[in-house]
Amino acid sequence: MKRRTLLFVGCDNFESGSAPRPGIAVYAFDDTTGVATPLSIVSDIDNPSFLAIDAEKLLVYATSEVAEHAVGSAAAYALDPDSGILTYIERQSTLGSLACHLSLDRSRNYLFATNFDRGIVGDSPAQALTVLPTRGRTGLSAATTSRKHSGSGPVRPYQDCPHAHCAVTSVDNRFLLVTDLGTDRITSYGFEEETGSLTSASRICEMPPGSGPRHLIFSPDGRTAFVSNELNSTVSAVAYDPETGRLTIRQILTSLPDGAIGANYPADIHLGSDSRFLYVSNRGHDSIAVFKLDHDFLSPAGHFSTGGKWPRSFAINPDGRYLLVANQHSDQIMTFEIEPDRGALTRTTEVVDLKAPLFVTLASIGVE
Repeated sequence: MKRRTLLFVGCDNFESGSAPRPGIAVYAFDDTTGVATPLSIVSDIDNPSFLAIDAEKLLVYATSEVAEHAVGSAAAYALDPDSGILTYIERQSTLGSLACHLSLDRSRNYLFATNFDRGIVGDSPAQALTVLPTRGRTGLSAATTSRKHSGSGPVRPYQDCPHAHCAVTSVDNRFLLVTDLGTDRITSYGFEEETGSLTSASRICEMPPGSGPRHLIFSPDGRTAFVSNELNSTVSAVAYDPETGRLTIRQILTSLPDGAIGANYPADIHLGSDSRFLYVSNRGHDSIAVFKLDHDFLSPAGHFSTGGKWPRSFAINPDGRYLLVANQHSDQIMTFEIEPDRGALTRTTEVVDLKAPLFVTLASIGVE
């Protein structure tokens, strides 16, 4: 079976009373030239701010993060690998408002939906985290497990209540780590792969007050987690104990260059394909910060302009040659070539014009 790389983009497309705009766009991506060719567009979903791709089952899952909606949702689409067309299957409630992140467990049998939430009381379920069983190629089942967070932080109004932002399973699939921007915590839940159930909060890592942990990724060996901290423009390396799920802060570095001024909010975080460099997007400074990894310790390796405004999300193609940045406020996806020895970014001439791109990801898909 041959494989091709597809680019998936989620866009901010919700304006009450306006005509439908692209919600999810799919492109064929050429790993040799960096050229993205349009394949399909879906407009039947509001604000798909995050996507999760199951490349083997050919399924695409999307959030619907809309402030006007009391409860968020996750939708499932079937992907045709040849045409790139997405066919709607169904959607399920995420049991909380502002669904902002999705991820699959390592077996791809469960989808984790994270709700940023507005702290609504009363009839709102206000769950920080929801577990939705996947059903082969037939979609999603209703949530079987959810968890509610409590607490706040010192930075108001951003930390007036819990704001879960990301959930990722450990490499061995035994624990689920959930960042909470509103409470400055990373919670490690025990995860049962056979049933999809979560234990009570087994470990809590207290991040520095006012840091606002947003996104988290694991090193390939699963012993270090790297975290983008939205509210104090830092990046953390956190040691992870695979036996207990315990997290211990090892290192904290600024995501900004010396002398940087003005408001800034780090967002996305990814490792390069060979895990020699770590990349973090800066919204406000509008740059990608690069860090070199040496035995999971970080050292600054440069900052590179994203060529646009508000880089909310970025992605690296499977062979690690290209990095694509979604500049939300300038309506473009910019393409950069990665210099393999230094991790440096060089802007190419390839640009995808698309209204308010919120999220980008690239996936290697099998085709007949």
